[in-house]
Amino acid sequence: MTVFERFKLITPLLISSAAFIVIGIYMNDDGLFISLGTGIIGIIITIIYVDIIIAKHEKRKWKAVSELLQKEIYITSNVLVSSFRTAFKLSPDDFFGFDSMYKMIDMDERAIAVNVLEAYKRKISDNIYGYIVEMDESSWKLLLTNLGNLHNACINFQSMYNSISSPKQIECIMTVTTETFIILQHLKLVPEYYSMSHDEFRYNHDDDKVNFKLHYQKKLGVLVNQLVERLYEEVTSNSN
Repeated sequence: MTVFERFKLITPLLISSAAFIVIGIYMNDDGLFISLGTGIIGIIITIIYVDIIIAKHEKRKWKAVSELLQKEIYITSNVLVSSFRTAFKLSPDDFFGFDSMYKMIDMDERAIAVNVLEAYKRKISDNIYGYIVEMDESSWKLLLTNLGNLHNACINFQSMYNSISSPKQIECIMTVTTETFIILQHLKLVPEYYSMSHDEFRYNHDDDKVNFKLHYQKKLGVLVNQLVERLYEEVTSNSN
């Protein structure tokens, strides 16, 4: 029960209690109305106490489930970054550095997700346009497959766990679902722009189409960076 719901429940009781006490004071009825008023106050205290105890019990009961759902978000962020890392043909050693990879072995899921996202921000974020331009057909197909799988996994998460997820968790997964859908549509709208390397495309098309392709790919880079930044905010703000 929220504080507002609790307030709505006890307000009529508070009003009744106050009314009985006032009536008792002015009617001088040997304390009957005053006793009723104070009795209602006792009921209010009991309701609040029991509600708080139940709320704490529910929080403890669902804590393990909430932690598992949060781990799904960490995994989602790792899969998203890995989708682009592999499409950009960056090896784990190049992407993380050997020392970081070694340290990640003993990290928990949250720490791994933070390291993965920070590696993206350090290695890819500022250079994403260059990586996108250099992708070949096989890289684009791999990226489409990986993002499609991630998008479907997010949809499955919502269908199975929405009723037991926190609003913040639902918002995060919905953001990934929506943004991956937008990115996929962006990729599928003009597939011929992604079916060959930039040098091949430039050789086979006029300057207007080349410039539009470059603008289109810049937009893709912006979308991806925004999504990664949103996940980074979620992962680093969570205390689990």
